[in-house]
Amino acid sequence: MNIVPAYYSQHISDKISEIRSHNATTRFGFITDTHYNGYNNAKHSKALMTKICKEIPEIHHFFNGGDLVNTAANYTKEEIIRNLNEASDYVRPDCYVKYHNIIGNHDTGEDYVGGVKVPAKLTVEEYANATGSYLSYVDEVYDPLNCSQYYVDDGDIRYIVLNGNL
Repeated sequence: MNIVPAYYSQHISDKISEIRSHNATTRFGFITDTHYNGYNNAKHSKALMTKICKEIPEIHHFFNGGDLVNTAANYTKEEIIRNLNEASDYVRPDCYVKYHNIIGNHDTGEDYVGGVKVPAKLTVEEYANATGSYLSYVDEVYDPLNCSQYYVDDGDIRYIVLNGNL
């Protein structure tokens, strides 16, 4: 079961109250660097995002800003894909929002070993497939061969997602 721990409950409630006090229509949530299978940051992500989007129903999109997993040079391509599959299910909120995983440098097996860069083991398309990402509800893709750069229109707001690894 994925529940919000007591030490987060008051903080999250205070933040939701603060957002409401500004009389702004909040349409998106943002989380980053969960490093699933690495540092345990993802442990409460799903519960926190679910609580936030249920209490602020105006949220239409939740963005994970990268480093969904913590892969490194010693991971095989298959292990990276398995970690991405698990992590996507583990952190995706249990509410109706469009959930976007933005590619991060830890998500593809790219790493530095002894100061030498180890290239990525996954393509952007493989990453998108492994995470069940965004392409099913994207309005436009800037570069169809590099689907990590796109935008989504939500009423009068345009979200622009870029691949920071390029």
